[in-house]
Amino acid sequence: MPETRLSNIVQALDQQEFQVKLAALEAAYDGDEIRQQLLDEAVDLLKVAEAQGEVAPMTDSGMLSAAAQLVEDHIAANTEPEEEGEEKTAEYEEEEEEELSKEAAEELAELGALAGEALKVAGITEEDLEKVATEEESEQLGRLAANILLELDAEEE
Repeated sequence: MPETRLSNIVQALDQQEFQVKLAALEAAYDGDEIRQQLLDEAVDLLKVAEAQGEVAPMTDSGMLSAAAQLVEDHIAANTEPEEEGEEKTAEYEEEEEEELSKEAAEELAELGALAGEALKVAGITEEDLEKVATEEESEQLGRLAANILLELDAEEE
């Protein structure tokens, strides 16, 4: 069995999370060229800010979340419903976003369950998980789970 690197596990988990978020955003922003453009610009701005040390380094998934939040904050700050019909549109968009959030949450829950099974394969118990005290330790466990899943997937192929 190849050597498992914690960094590979974390990277794989981040990539999975990134793909889920990206799919949700693509669905939510489908046909909304303004939001799509703002998202691209927000990602570019965050990358520059990160490179200049203005923001802490981020994972791809974290950057996508931050960029989407910036877009929605910008839209909310610069949009005021003028008529009742626009308010209904905003309500509809909120319901649609809620639905996508539920789908993303369900997918993340499935990934979490898979990660839990992978950790059981590695011999990690619930008691071990209760001892996790820091975010760093939590990330390490996530990386371990992702690596185990990748190895199991590679063995199946």
